Amino acid sequence: MTGESDEVDKTVKWVADKGVNYGYAYDEDLKLFGKLGLNSFPSAILVDPFGNVVYSGHPSRLSEELIDETLANVLPAPMGEWPEALAPVADKLTMGHFGPAKRALGALEASELTAQVGMFIDKTVDVRVAGISAMVEDLDVAGAMAALEGHADVFAGYDSVLSNLGGMAKTLESDRAKAALAAQEKLVELEAKIKASGRKLEMEDMKSMLAEYQKIATDFEGKAPGKAAATWVSQLERALKG
Repeated sequence: MTGESDEVDKTVKWVADKGVNYGYAYDEDLKLFGKLGLNSFPSAILVDPFGNVVYSGHPSRLSEELIDETLANVLPAPMGEWPEALAPVADKLTMGHFGPAKRALGALEASELTAQVGMFIDKTVDVRVAGISAMVEDLDVAGAMAALEGHADVFAGYDSVLSNLGGMAKTLESDRAKAALAAQEKLVELEAKIKASGRKLEMEDMKSMLAEYQKIATDFEGKAPGKAAATWVSQLERALKG
């Protein structure tokens, strides 16, 4: 995602000037931007075939190795083209229930495709768990809590995974994690205020918000809440200087 312009005409011109030959959309109200948890431009997101976000951040830090690893695990046939016998597996994968999908797969006659699907499910589980672990480590408590919701159903049958995730859930009960969640909630509140103002804040409001963002950026430096706050700090500082 880029921040070339907040006007459709200028965006269309930019697309034409750059010779863009891939699909694009105009996120007029930054709804997608917000839903994806982004906080700066440009941003890149890499999504695997089952919708798991395996990377979110600046494009310059998206490595070719991660792209290759993600593409290497793409199945040779999309779920819509699987044999009818694999329909129960596809249904469970569509719901994101990897454990039940693996169990349904085990009830089928072994074949090259079922072996590929089994390896793909295992790899997807590994990626999903690694992503949750990274969020916990980064104190992205809101993201981790959302990812852990319903994990007992999602990973049923993966006992070691469930044990690992249970430990992560306990980590989110710490005072530090609770403070991080409060900071994330404050960030949402502040961003809603900015949006409601049409990004036209009074000077005193900007100074007050800057102080709040600076505190979060300092308290959680290098972590998800701090990095998100730091982005707004730089934007507000530029606005105040302008």
